[in-house]
Amino acid sequence: MRQPILDTGCLFFDTRCLVLWGKINLSYPFPHDPGGRMLENLELTTLLPASPQAVYEAWLDSRAHGQFTGGLAEIEPTPGGAFTAWDGYIQGVTLELEPYVRILQAWRTTDFPTGALDSSVEVRLEEVPEGTHLTLIHTDIPEGQSADYQEGWIDYYFKPMQEYFANQGA
Repeated sequence: MRQPILDTGCLFFDTRCLVLWGKINLSYPFPHDPGGRMLENLELTTLLPASPQAVYEAWLDSRAHGQFTGGLAEIEPTPGGAFTAWDGYIQGVTLELEPYVRILQAWRTTDFPTGALDSSVEVRLEEVPEGTHLTLIHTDIPEGQSADYQEGWIDYYFKPMQEYFANQGA
């Protein structure tokens, strides 16, 4: 069965043009969680003016993560390590790490319905001449929440990370 994809885009300008493209997977049949709720997926990409090493290390560093998001973060930067971000709104466990290439985390927020399983967030980092091409794949999102998380990733992660790394000169 064909899977319709809602392709959304956001274009904004900083010291140079940055284009963010996101895809919300509206595949049928939807996967379901144990409570029978449908699950959604999204994929977002951005370009950051920093090396993959700098992005990887900042994502997993409590102080740097808090600086670029503006919220308190506590991160144990090892597989199996717990993390919180945005003053406890986000919490989870780091599942897999491929230094400077990939981060996989079990992820949830305080907005997840009671009984909902964790979603998964995969951060892929690719070195490009302009810095790092970051692809964020967020899967198993509770029904009806993917649009809010897409907006959140862009407004509270990608845009602030652009500014953070531009000021770091990384």
